[in-house]
Amino acid sequence: MEGYDSAWCEPTEAHGVSYTNLSPGKYTLRVRGSNNEQVWNTSGISQSFVIRKPWWQTWWFIALTGGAIAWLFYQFIQRREKQLRKRQEENERLIKYLQVQTLQAQINPHFIFNVLGAMQNQILSENPQEANRHLVNLSKLIRRFLDSSVSSAPPGKGMAQNEIPLEQEMELLKMYIEFEQLQRQGRFSYEMLVDNALNTANRTIPPMIIQPYVENAIKHGLLYMDDGEGVGRLVITFTKAEDVLTITIEDNGVGRKRAAEIQQRSHQIYKSHGTRLVEDRVTILNEMGYHITIETNDRDGVGTVVIIKIKD
Repeated sequence: MEGYDSAWCEPTEAHGVSYTNLSPGKYTLRVRGSNNEQVWNTSGISQSFVIRKPWWQTWWFIALTGGAIAWLFYQFIQRREKQLRKRQEENERLIKYLQVQTLQAQINPHFIFNVLGAMQNQILSENPQEANRHLVNLSKLIRRFLDSSVSSAPPGKGMAQNEIPLEQEMELLKMYIEFEQLQRQGRFSYEMLVDNALNTANRTIPPMIIQPYVENAIKHGLLYMDDGEGVGRLVITFTKAEDVLTITIEDNGVGRKRAAEIQQRSHQIYKSHGTRLVEDRVTILNEMGYHITIETNDRDGVGTVVIIKIKD
């Protein structure tokens, strides 16, 4: 059988031949015979035939199948990208919402009224220049909060557009702390320490992540201290090691356990939602590609330490 084998079969008395599992293609069957005296017919006879490919092996079916697979793969990629874009847009909207909620928690009416009351006392104490200075700073503080709350870019503009300079965040913190000091003269002091290797003007961070923890340190730690326990102290440290920015917020207040006990006994319980909102934002930011961790620990003896790490 030409196209299948190249050698003649052994002589046989059978008057038929059978081939199975022939592949598609062209074949020629050649046959020779002999008489009873074993005289062979050297020319023999031949019969050519063609086995056609089944339809699933034809070029048009393969091309059609390949095209269908390519189209399905394209649709899968398009659908996946659409889902990712939708998820990113949802995250951006949620980040925006949480930032506004954080803003509301920060500039709550009680804070504003207390600051204005402290200014009024300065005016009555014939210190109008100092009151005017604080009034200007209050307007700056509110403006900083508003700028931070709307700093996120529209969806798809990149993570850098969701950040503000560290220098601006530090200015906001200073103004906020000084207003807390204004309302509670002599109750606590503060200090900001910055690593010399850190360029606060060029380094950017997501806005309104640090302030809620500073607020907690003041209102849940330092201001719960008894008069006999001395003056409260708040230290905020900014350091950078390789590609990680570390912000440490440390106080010598009463600690979380005692603060919780004091709150349970108090009829006017102060509730701050800022840290919870920050944690929600950090979870979403990390899903978007950031690397932010926040750790809160009790100090040995008294006080609390909050460590915020932001990786480039």
